[in-house]
Amino acid sequence: MTPSPSVIFDEVSKFYGEVLGVNRVTLNIPPGITSLVGPNGSGKTTLMNLMTGLIHPDNGQILMRGISPRDPEALMRITGYATQYDTAPRWATGFTFITTGLLLFGYGRAEAEEKAWKALERLSLTEAANRKVAGYSKGMRQRVRLAQAIAHDPELLVLDEPLNGLDPLVRAETIALFRTWASEGKHVILSSHVLQEVDLISDQVVLIANGMIIAEGQGVSEVMTAPISTIAVITPSAIPSLRQRRRVFARAGDPSPPASPLLFSRMPLSVAGARMPLGQPVRAAD
Repeated sequence: MTPSPSVIFDEVSKFYGEVLGVNRVTLNIPPGITSLVGPNGSGKTTLMNLMTGLIHPDNGQILMRGISPRDPEALMRITGYATQYDTAPRWATGFTFITTGLLLFGYGRAEAEEKAWKALERLSLTEAANRKVAGYSKGMRQRVRLAQAIAHDPELLVLDEPLNGLDPLVRAETIALFRTWASEGKHVILSSHVLQEVDLISDQVVLIANGMIIAEGQGVSEVMTAPISTIAVITPSAIPSLRQRRRVFARAGDPSPPASPLLFSRMPLSVAGARMPLGQPVRAAD
């Protein structure tokens, strides 16, 4: 059977101890550019860490183009991940950083160096290739992370705030790269707070708040004004810890959780034309 080219989340939940990360997320993301949009702490980075196998869900299943994140060797062969944090040793040059990663992938030195140089060329970093990362500007450090993520020509790119810190010219060049990769049938999954850029470049936008998917659409304006098709409801079930329930309800703006165990679920909302502003607290139902 041919593996599905989609990124699939099936009722995925993740808790950090007693803190809710994401709750019962169901997604089917086709190839192309998909942007995750939401306020700080909404669950965007948690979703990306789940996609790349850095953390595993407490409930539900994930498939990344047919591969489980619990098979990290197979997953990393097709995945490039650029986090929002600096990952390059500051003593290393940009060229050394990318080449070393490719050597760890199993490439021979000659092939690793060739691929590293091509990645640096695509991100316009060849002039700084042999300088130490410690001397790079913020935008250059962002680009070297992107170069490291694309060096092995992955089918799936997961990019956390990839445009942050880039000057306008490099930003435009990077967006053009995203479009090229998407046209080749690859996944480009990114997070961003710059809504105008998200609206401009995305094939699909996913709005997340309080660890739940609020809406999906083909642009920010569509997502932010679409009728609500689901509403988060809390029903008696399987969050057994009272302390955990207090944390979850406090995050949703309700300081008084019920004493019985709870589980977040989703149900159809039949009120025609209803809207949900970004960040609106989720209400609890007994």
